[in-house]
Parts: sequence; structure tokens; C-alpha cells
Amino acid sequence: MAGESKAEEVVAEVIEEQEAPDLVVTYSPSVISANFDAMEDSIRAKVADYEGAKYDLTKDESIKEAKNDRLYLNGLKKEIEERRKAVKREYNKPLAAFEKRCKEITSIIDGASDGIKAQLDQAEE
Repeated sequence: MAGESKAEEVVAEVIEEQEAPDLVVTYSPSVISANFDAMEDSIRAKVADYEGAKYDLTKDESIKEAKNDRLYLNGLKKEIEERRKAVKREYNKPLAAFEKRCKEITSIIDGASDGIKAQLDQAEE
């Protein structure tokens, strides 16, 4: 028949709640780039003057020079190490937040589990 509309049958389906959903994690690896090649070239040039250096440690002036040279080289290293540690701290922040939240959630499980354990321990005594 023309103009007659057909009614569609709608079936409601009951969806049971899952016992515990899986932890779904979206992770995008970070990229850390640095001017390593240029930095290495620069450091090699600066260190070249000191590699194999011999100091006459019987003279106060030479001892002072050796100490100053070592202080300079350690300063170069310290600058790089401080920058490396700063990058690491920032890089680890998302991981620390992720781990903290996971531990908060697993502590809920621990609470329930500990209650059962206490009962089991009491029954064994």
C-alpha cells in the first residue's frame, strides 16, 4: 500500500556491567632531541688540552694549576649533568602521575583483600 509506513521493532538489550574493566592506556613516547654531536665536538676540543697533561706536583704553582684545570673540567661535566637531570625530572612527571593513580586504585583492592586475609588468619588460629 502506498504511503503506509512500516513500524520497526526495537529490541532492548540488557548489557551486564563488566566485573572489572581492563586498564586502557594511551601512551605516546616522548622524543628527546639534543645537539649531542655539536656538544661532543665542543667538549672534545676543550678536553684535548688536558688529556695526558702532566703536572709537576712538587711545585705549589703546578698544584694550583692542576686543581684549577680539574675544577674547570668538573664544571663542564656539572653543567651537562644538571641539564640531563632537569630533563629527566620533567620526562618522568607523567609516569609518576600514572603510577600514583594506579596505586590509589589498587589500594582499594588491597583493602578488600586485607579484610578477607584477616578473616582467614583468624580462622586458622
